[in-house]
Amino acid sequence: MAEIEFFAAPEDLGALIDRLLQVTDFRIFETWSAFGQKPREFLSRAELEAFSPLGKDPLGAGLVTMLTLWSPSAVARRTYQRVALNPALSDGYTFRYSFLDPATPYLHLGGVHGKFITRTVVAHNSAPRPMPEEVQGNTDWRRFSELIKQLLRIVYVEVGDNMATTMMGIRRYPAVLPAACALHGHEGYRLVQNVHCNWDYGAPVRRKSRT
Repeated sequence: MAEIEFFAAPEDLGALIDRLLQVTDFRIFETWSAFGQKPREFLSRAELEAFSPLGKDPLGAGLVTMLTLWSPSAVARRTYQRVALNPALSDGYTFRYSFLDPATPYLHLGGVHGKFITRTVVAHNSAPRPMPEEVQGNTDWRRFSELIKQLLRIVYVEVGDNMATTMMGIRRYPAVLPAACALHGHEGYRLVQNVHCNWDYGAPVRRKSRT
């Protein structure tokens, strides 16, 4: 599964959600539903912020909110999986749902925790090779690939202000979006996968993105 990694502060994630809803047909759902319910859909940035404040990571785990991006033009039907629960451990409920499909990207939100910024990740499968000429079952893989390219452009070019970051001489560095970059560069916020991980991404070297 491929990943798009980046660091984002509240302003960055708010802009990202706005652009996703404005320029793509992605619809945003929670990946894991509340007990006894199907995954809820968030129709706007305001609805999502009311559910979980964007760009804030109270536990510092980097998984403060787990979302699924479903595109009706790429995946014809939403696919939920019913998950059995032990009612003794789940307030009497016996099931919940997960929203899982090979062609639905997952958006795992991190954010600000104290003087840390935890990583945000978009995880997605790759389209089969060679690319199918026609729709396969529930999935239009060509449309899926177009949406992934559009998602990359939103992260790196539109919200990321046409800048990406690298760690000099070591490896490709996750993008640091503008508001997160300002917190890191001017106020000393540390960039981490999560606050329990020893790996600190350190000071990035900014360069023009090729996206």
